[in-house]
Amino acid sequence: MSSWKDRIASDPALGHGAPCVRSTRVPVSTVVGSLGGGMSFVEVEAEYGITEADIRAALSYAAELLSAFGARVPGHAGPEVPDRFGVATVSDDLLCERAQPEVDRPDPL
Repeated sequence: MSSWKDRIASDPALGHGAPCVRSTRVPVSTVVGSLGGGMSFVEVEAEYGITEADIRAALSYAAELLSAFGARVPGHAGPEVPDRFGVATVSDDLLCERAQPEVDRPDPL
């Protein structure tokens, strides 16, 4: 069985450095979100041009990333993601976000 490390990569030139299926622009978050939204493996393969092994690697990456955090109480500052996952951090709303420089954004309505 291959490791997710053989199939998942983070390249600043692709997807702003978000973890993607290697040699594609398909983010791990898209793969996991598609499955969570009800798509089957076959549908995800066809929609994004990836393999079952790529999907399993994305799920393994997500599982390892989540287990690195342990249990977390909403509203408490989360730990930084270990270096083996890149430069992501945990935001207060429990989402993983890539650390980005501050950007002027319009106020929400």
